[in-house]
Amino acid sequence: MHFKKIFIFIALCLAIGFFGCAKEKKVEDPKQERITKNLVPPKAELKGQNFLVELSDLQVFTIVDIASKEIVETPSLKGSIKITNKSKDILDIQAVKLIRYQKGV
Repeated sequence: MHFKKIFIFIALCLAIGFFGCAKEKKVEDPKQERITKNLVPPKAELKGQNFLVELSDLQVFTIVDIASKEIVETPSLKGSIKITNKSKDILDIQAVKLIRYQKGV
């Protein structure tokens, strides 16, 4: 008798678990899409009197609403920068100032 109650309890738990988890859940399609575009040419160089600036791996990232094709977020530019000091005098101290520009903030 005791085993019969345990068997019924286990069968009931399995049935509840099976039917409770068997419901289909609808997965919505993403409403936004991240678009990556590589710039052509992907490299740029700027030579000055004292410095050589090399930009490489330039890419633009933006997020677009799929339905309306509107840009949701401001595009961002990403890449690598390499600055080389080309001055002839080693003791001549040169400085570079990097400024992050954000429009509309």
